[in-house]
Amino acid sequence: MKDPRLLKYLGWTFLAAPFCNLILSLFFHQSTNPTSSEAVLELFQQIRIEDWAWLFLLFISGILLLIQHKTAWLIAILSLLTVVFLNVNSLLSGQKNFLTAAQEVQVLFSIFASACCLIILFHARYPYIDRRQGWFRATAERFDLKTPVEVELGRWILAESESISSSGCRIRIPEREAFPAGLRFVFLRFPEIQQLQIKAQVVGYENGAIRLKFRDFTGNERQTLTNWIRSKVRVVAV
Repeated sequence: MKDPRLLKYLGWTFLAAPFCNLILSLFFHQSTNPTSSEAVLELFQQIRIEDWAWLFLLFISGILLLIQHKTAWLIAILSLLTVVFLNVNSLLSGQKNFLTAAQEVQVLFSIFASACCLIILFHARYPYIDRRQGWFRATAERFDLKTPVEVELGRWILAESESISSSGCRIRIPEREAFPAGLRFVFLRFPEIQQLQIKAQVVGYENGAIRLKFRDFTGNERQTLTNWIRSKVRVVAV
């Protein structure tokens, strides 16, 4: 998987945003009350619960974006959409905040959060998130194992795996073989596991390499494949 640096930058931005917002609000507040030693306390007393909520959600979104997992990114999107909802609802309700400048900051953050949702959705696609990754579990361990594999592309052809796990694999087909356009599912057979035929979803195809995610896998079939992978890895290691 590629390193989603842009999302990490956004994550750190969201972590810092609530504090920067409070500092700016304090600056504008002190500009109208320059000699007040109680400016900070007065500022915090005037911040509404809704404003604390969206500042807190920005901070949580920052933490989630630093975690490279599709569940964390999905929650980050929902959090940012909630930020947009709270800000828009606050502005439409007609209730004035303590400063007009604060309302302008809310608008800017809402626009920024909306754009970030689109950026996160783009990065959630391959290769920034492993398609084999589960929603509530860790990604199955992948091994760079090269072994013969038969794949059905209209007819059975002999290919070679480049990497494999218990939930998917990447195989390379011979240059002389054409990959059918629009093909969504294929069947695989490993010559060393005669009793096992695997249905797989085509995740992507590029430069002769097919990325596949196993489908309709029973527990026994997955265990059979896992045991075989482990035995092959041990042999290679020796």
